[in-house]
Amino acid sequence: MSRFDFPLFGKPEWGQNANGISYIENEKELLAFIKQSKKSTISYLIQTACDYKNEYEVCFARDPDNPKSFKIHSIVQSLNDDGNKISSINAQTRYKEI
Repeated sequence: MSRFDFPLFGKPEWGQNANGISYIENEKELLAFIKQSKKSTISYLIQTACDYKNEYEVCFARDPDNPKSFKIHSIVQSLNDDGNKISSINAQTRYKEI
C-alpha cells in the first residue's frame, strides 16, 4: 500500500500557468518522475490534488540572509467551473485576486 494519496502533481519549484507540470496517477509513475527530475537542473515539488471547493495560491519571496523572513506578494483564489480538481493541469482554471 502506498503512503501517498494519488493523483499527485510534480511541479517545478519556480513556475506558473501549469508549465512543466506532470500528472502522476500511481507509485510507478511517481518513481519514474523522481528518476527523471533528478536529471534536471530544476527543483520540483510534489503536490496532492486538491479535493476542496476552494484553493488559494500564495506568492512569496524569502530573504536569502534570513530563512525565517519572507514577504507575501499576492494571494489569489483558484476557480474552476468544470468540476475537475483545481490543482490539475486544467485550461479552465481562472484566478481571482484576494
